[in-house]
Amino acid sequence: MTRLGKTLVLGVCLIGLWLRLLMMKEAETYLSRIHIQLMPIYTIILFGIISALIVLYRTFTFNGCPEAYEELKAEIKDAKNDLKQKGFEFK
Repeated sequence: MTRLGKTLVLGVCLIGLWLRLLMMKEAETYLSRIHIQLMPIYTIILFGIISALIVLYRTFTFNGCPEAYEELKAEIKDAKNDLKQKGFEFK
């Protein structure tokens, strides 16, 4: 099953659970009822926080690649030399 399929199945299950909670007669206290109604908003906020943490973690743990850095510097130097031969002036 693809990731999209798994995500859709999970989403349908969560929506079904949320609808079941909305229809429960036992959860009639105002405080619990309002939190059940706000669950989609809580979910979106939680998704945003988790996504931001994942992006930050992967940004801070990104490994440098010294070989690629040196190769890129050499390619830039070659490009500059080629452009100088064609009459381009660097300032």
